Amino acid sequence: MVEHTKHSLERCHQRGFDPLLAHIINAMGIVTRSDSGGDTIELSKREKKDLVKRLKRLVRACEGNPYIVCSNDGHVITVAHHY
Repeated sequence: MVEHTKHSLERCHQRGFDPLLAHIINAMGIVTRSDSGGDTIELSKREKKDLVKRLKRLVRACEGNPYIVCSNDGHVITVAHHY
């Protein structure tokens, strides 16, 4: 998971940027290293298109009332829907 600084959370708020999107970009994006030691991570056109498809599927899946079962050490054991 991405750890946000106070500054990044302020910018998210100012720019209408849900902090969850930073986690998604970090997981799916392309990393460009800079000479100063920082990284820029962004989504390509193909990745953006794939993300939109996946998000639409996630929305449909959320409508099914999903839940997960985790072990004490945080591993996902199973996933299911409440009926």
